[in-house]
Amino acid sequence: AVEDCFRGALCRPLLQRLAELPLFLLPGNQLVKMGGGVFRPRGARESLRPLFRAMFPMFACPATLAEEFKTAGLADLVSEVTPQRVRSKLRQDPKIIDNMARLYAAAAAGGIGSQPGEDGDFVEFVTDVLEYCLLDLSGHGTAHYKELGGVRLLPCANEQVLCFPYAAYVATAAEQALLPALRESFVHHRCSDRLAQWFRSPEFLSTLSLTSFSPAVLASQLHTILPRHWKGQPAVAAYSAGAAGQ
Repeated sequence: AVEDCFRGALCRPLLQRLAELPLFLLPGNQLVKMGGGVFRPRGARESLRPLFRAMFPMFACPATLAEEFKTAGLADLVSEVTPQRVRSKLRQDPKIIDNMARLYAAAAAGGIGSQPGEDGDFVEFVTDVLEYCLLDLSGHGTAHYKELGGVRLLPCANEQVLCFPYAAYVATAAEQALLPALRESFVHHRCSDRLAQWFRSPEFLSTLSLTSFSPAVLASQLHTILPRHWKGQPAVAAYSAGAAGQ
């Protein structure tokens, strides 16, 4: 109780006054008032920082500072990066992903340790962003997964990143190898493997037009791997490696 009184009598007025002064540092050494930027979210992966900076005027200060204002009862003054805000930005400007792809390509060309991303792995980066954007949707059912509609965060096996919803198959690396001609129709296995909590959810899959790989899917796509001249034939000649040269 004493601590609460102290915050109310001293901390709250002090922090309220500080929020009105140009004391908050943005990239580029620009000082602004608290209303001129956003705080980075606590617990977000470090790989997301370049994306957040590209989207928002993000303060170059610890996220714990935002907690100080909240604790003092000034939460209404705190503007933070949130999954909902990131989804909204990506929906408004899908080219943000293209810009990040170019940065990662440049980082990969520059060698290990280049920025952004220590290894220049763009698929991992997109998976990081998707994971973050799913944080406030988990466990809320179909209606909430629709929030990903129009958001370009679906990495495919051919390295393209597409918008949700998209009719694609979710499969392991071994399953994808069975249909090599359909790389554009598979979710990148490293993304679906890492985010299996969602990519194995029937609600998530059905809402976003995704389908789990199955024997039925393989059967429906056999025409993509069998010789074209077999199509429509009631029977075909047997083939063996020994007879190939005859």
